[in-house]
Amino acid sequence: MKPRRGDVPSPAEIVFSIMERRDTGGREGQKGKKNADFREVFREDVEAWEHLALRPDGSIVQTQQMNRKPFGSIFSLVSFEPVEEIVGTYRILDPDEARRTWKAATWFDVEYPCPWVGEVLGYCGVTLAPTAQATRDAPPSIDRTFFLSPFVHAARGILARPEGEWRHLVIEYHYGVENIASKYGFSDGDLFLTRDYGSYLQAIIDDANEKIRAAGAEGEVYFCGTSHNPVRLGDELKKDGEPVDVWQLFGDDDEISFWGYDWDALKDPRFL
Repeated sequence: MKPRRGDVPSPAEIVFSIMERRDTGGREGQKGKKNADFREVFREDVEAWEHLALRPDGSIVQTQQMNRKPFGSIFSLVSFEPVEEIVGTYRILDPDEARRTWKAATWFDVEYPCPWVGEVLGYCGVTLAPTAQATRDAPPSIDRTFFLSPFVHAARGILARPEGEWRHLVIEYHYGVENIASKYGFSDGDLFLTRDYGSYLQAIIDDANEKIRAAGAEGEVYFCGTSHNPVRLGDELKKDGEPVDVWQLFGDDDEISFWGYDWDALKDPRFL
């Protein structure tokens, strides 16, 4: 057994609310899963990240560990090796079970303003072991992101403590229009609910194209299948028949709004 790491607090349960999803496209739309048990769908979505397994006995098993490659390595700075280690526990409850279990919670009637989620299907309580490590000698911040990111993606609701503290995992962002011109725009696409094409990304693309037309310019934003920013400007912009740079066309107040993941939630000291 690994020794306890002194820089990690004692285990404490955190709770994710599991939301019904509006159809965002691709696997994220959960097409064909509408009649499936939400517990099964949730477990499948967490395990789709391929480094965690949710066992029927309630254990969270790490199935891959990251290893840092030497500086200068080609293609990637990390590699993955198979492991089989319990890194925590989980429990998935329906709304009625959750109310009976976490009686002191104040977040059961929280409103969810994001248009891409529907009703609350249930809740998942997660307790990470203090010895859980994403990489050898990894700081706690890396550990939490590595282990909890799949739960954020699968839940899309709130992150909460049973005692009452909570915050939304999906919030509205306002990014400058110039992000359409960069492969790494919109925080490299990491904030988007999905990188798969569908109604969610099309709404963002439509917003960007409306901004271009309103500025009196010609140009088209399109979907780009990528692991980076999928909302990308195609050919160069033109205005009055002349090429124009996106930074010349739009000012600081010209923004594209969209709903996306609040990754800062995993760094919130209230939930550490």
